[in-house]
Amino acid sequence: MHYFLVNLSSASGMSKHIWNDIEKYLKEKGCDYKLYVTEYENHATEIVRQIENECKEEKIKLVVIGGDGTFNEVINAVSDFKRFSFGLIPAGSGNDLARGLGISKNHMENIKNIFENDKTRYCDAGRIVFPDEKCKMFAISCGMGLDAEVCYFAITSKIKTILNKFKIGSFTYIVLTVLRLFSMRTVDAKIRFDDKVYEFKDMIFTAGMNHKCEGGGVPMAPGADYNDGKLDFTTANNISRPRALFSLGFLSAGKAEHIKGICTNTFKKADIILAKPMIFHTDGEYVGTYDKASVTCCKDLLEFIN
Repeated sequence: MHYFLVNLSSASGMSKHIWNDIEKYLKEKGCDYKLYVTEYENHATEIVRQIENECKEEKIKLVVIGGDGTFNEVINAVSDFKRFSFGLIPAGSGNDLARGLGISKNHMENIKNIFENDKTRYCDAGRIVFPDEKCKMFAISCGMGLDAEVCYFAITSKIKTILNKFKIGSFTYIVLTVLRLFSMRTVDAKIRFDDKVYEFKDMIFTAGMNHKCEGGGVPMAPGADYNDGKLDFTTANNISRPRALFSLGFLSAGKAEHIKGICTNTFKKADIILAKPMIFHTDGEYVGTYDKASVTCCKDLLEFIN
């Protein structure tokens, strides 16, 4: 039995066409499956908990058709990751998880691989905990500052809806980054990466990366490896706004090492202390506003069907 969780509204409804093709394939092949469709925010979380509670099978094969936000809802519902094997068919705006895993944009190719390939692979995940004991899992990245503000405003942005219609929704994050860069606040921060403490003056953002890209393909951490048991934290600080705008081109090209004021630290655990509260995100989803957070890497937590 395969369980399908479909977000029909992702990428401004493009996922509906993807599901129609996949459903036709499943029926033609006589596949045993059960369909769940999300109807509102955080519905995916409720569905996964229901599946986990009701399923009697030792292994739950869950195929997610949606964007990065939908998959984030899914992993934040799982209580026993050893029971789950995930299939992923990207149908969102950014699709950074699929990009990082090398999953094809061709949904028919993906569904055939899921049903005709017995191989699986493992992927690390991140875990971030806040002072109020809120805990969030993430598959791609977490962060605060500029990238978190962009994710926050992208949720309701009309720009995203318009660009999705032209199948260029990933450009939403670039447009909003430019717009937010000159209006957002900076913050002084102290971050302990494993056993080393760093202080950052006028920090613009810090992003804990499990994969190389976030924000629709921006290579924030070109050296990140999703199954090395570590996260790559890319931080930008003490950079003027005009120079930061100029540097976006280097960042988008994966050449952040050439920008003075941007650095990357690889770690298993990071403790963040900010001089004032800032917006945080996980996998592009708004989490809240905090001045402290602890981030850890969970080795080989997610199993994917190739």
